[in-house]
Amino acid sequence: MTCDAICQNCTNLPTKCISCYAGTYLYQNTCWNPCPYETYADIPTQTCKLCDKYCSVCDVTSTNCSVCDTTGPWISYLKFGTTCVVNCLDGYFADNNGGLGPNLCLPCDTKCLTCAINSTYCFSCNVSYYLLDNTCGSTCPFPEYFPDNATWKCLSCATYCVNMTMDVYWKNSLHEDLVCDLTFSEDLSWGPAEIQNFLSASVDDPLISLDNFNFVYEAVSPRIMRLTLSPKGYTFIYNVTFNFKTKTLTNGQYDFAANMYRFSDLNYDVSASMNWFLIKAPSLSDTEKKIMDSVSGFSTKVLTITTLPFVQEIKKAGVFAMLMGGAQITSTACLVNSIPSQNFYEGVRFWAAFVFFDVPPW
Repeated sequence: MTCDAICQNCTNLPTKCISCYAGTYLYQNTCWNPCPYETYADIPTQTCKLCDKYCSVCDVTSTNCSVCDTTGPWISYLKFGTTCVVNCLDGYFADNNGGLGPNLCLPCDTKCLTCAINSTYCFSCNVSYYLLDNTCGSTCPFPEYFPDNATWKCLSCATYCVNMTMDVYWKNSLHEDLVCDLTFSEDLSWGPAEIQNFLSASVDDPLISLDNFNFVYEAVSPRIMRLTLSPKGYTFIYNVTFNFKTKTLTNGQYDFAANMYRFSDLNYDVSASMNWFLIKAPSLSDTEKKIMDSVSGFSTKVLTITTLPFVQEIKKAGVFAMLMGGAQITSTACLVNSIPSQNFYEGVRFWAAFVFFDVPPW
């Protein structure tokens, strides 16, 4: 049987080739040059072999692709000119030329880490660039946004800026220490110096000097910063307003939390006040304490007497005040040089006994 001219050898039929002449390649009992679509010429075996399932056109090996499938279940995109992949790597986007092909992995803009649709429609950014509205830029619109070096995004201040509340209160019922707490919505890495730079105190009475107070700045927790004011030694404060205020924002020099989230504008120029009334004596000697105990005891006895019904009637008339007042005034005058604050209080306490029924001792 004479084989067809394209066959070197054939079987059963002249056109059913089982081997081919040099320069042609056997595929499905036919000799080809070039090999048909989705196959490649395998020179050692002189046959046409199938390309990888994702390749439409390949050469030398099944995975050395030059064109990728654009339809069907094996749609893929040419990466680096030789490999068909279902998903392009970071830094590339899948382009199908409007559905016309070829399917290619094309590089994103140099600012984009990942992109889609086109080179500048970014999903994430490379280091030193920040994502906003699918665009990577070197800065963020100020002050509505701020750059986040953890996500490389422009974060909205309305959502992510660090917020703060200020609380001023007494540390105890004696009103001896005045406390101002700043509570933040994110952790800070602040110490006393940073708190002092951010929070200040003032007083509205020119006769009161802040030099007479101890200032203690402390980070109670990563989110609570505290300033405590404590009087030094003898103190007489009568209805004086103490003010606390956070610093003024200058030239956009914002403060940041430990995670580098920016402070809200509302954290600056925040103020709160408290009226302070306090009589506080320095530490007394044993002798002074005995004297004050005696004075306090005398006032207590007077208060006890004044609780009697008939004495209350006298109090109302003011007669008892005129009869007994001199004794307490005399004791006050005698002690005024040694322990003025406490003795003054006991004197006031005595007189108050004629108006109020219960005045606590010093």
